[in-house]
Amino acid sequence: MTTHLNPEAIWSERFAEIGSVIELDCDLLVDRWAQRAKEEQPNAESAHFLEMRDMLPALLRAIGQGLAQSGEGVSVRHCLIAIEHGEQRWKVGWRLAEVVRDYQILRLVVLDHLDHALNHWPLTARETMAVGLALDEAITASVVAYVGHQERELRESGERLNEFLAILGHELRNPLSAVVTTLQLLKLQQTVGP
Repeated sequence: MTTHLNPEAIWSERFAEIGSVIELDCDLLVDRWAQRAKEEQPNAESAHFLEMRDMLPALLRAIGQGLAQSGEGVSVRHCLIAIEHGEQRWKVGWRLAEVVRDYQILRLVVLDHLDHALNHWPLTARETMAVGLALDEAITASVVAYVGHQERELRESGERLNEFLAILGHELRNPLSAVVTTLQLLKLQQTVGP
């Protein structure tokens, strides 16, 4: 179960400005994220571009919109995008550690960008917490989807193995029963004698 931001608890009048910066600069943020992700996870470099570039701009736009609207009710659209992203990354073979680390890198890039973009007035602790919570929700949603997909895949693999063993047992039982019957007849023939 995902807990969503309580806008009244951490509301800031600048959320609209912060959300707008994230939303408008999402492509720049993705470029910065990609560069940093390549540097920090060189073994995952090939996985970082097609899948992440498809989803991250939409995720960042949704987070920006959610922050900008937080006085009227927080958008959870970013969690839906993150769920889809987690499932997609499972299908293309990402490791869970790579999924989590990419979101951590994204958080650092977003917060760093906001500190520079809002140079006239740096982020307060409350505003940093709000952005961090939105990204944490995305991380949680993505990881839950990733692990859920992994669990389904393992369950299906177990079912396929059980089916295989049942078929194998059935297929071996038929020829083996003829062998057993022949051996029993030979044994009987030996005891009865010629």
